[in-house]
Amino acid sequence: MRLLLLTLISLSILIPQVQDAPPPPSEPAVKFITYDEPPVPLTSIIPHYPEIAREAGIEGQIIVQVYIDENGDVTETVVLKSIPNTGLDEAAIEAIRITKFKPAMQKDKPIGVWISIPIHFKLDSKDPEAQ
Repeated sequence: MRLLLLTLISLSILIPQVQDAPPPPSEPAVKFITYDEPPVPLTSIIPHYPEIAREAGIEGQIIVQVYIDENGDVTETVVLKSIPNTGLDEAAIEAIRITKFKPAMQKDKPIGVWISIPIHFKLDSKDPEAQ
């Protein structure tokens, strides 16, 4: 009996106690806002191709969720589809942040909305720097 009790005590010390799992990470609190006309970039969104990604031959698509306010300014960004550790995410965000937009319109009034913007990174095979 004593041996059984000692064994149980030993096991309870060695085995960590089960605790409640932490809550899942919170996702961006994005609510859908209806609009009559979507926001439109006033200039082309042209990201800088990061040298590390260029040298490694990395191509792909980054999708960034963006809040464009009633003035046409990008105020928040969330990367939905990433290519981590390449500089592509950061380049996509920077290109979007410096772009001015015609704001979304609802009943002839400018409004702020969330939209998703895909940014494509493709190396040009004719580009001598891409080789």
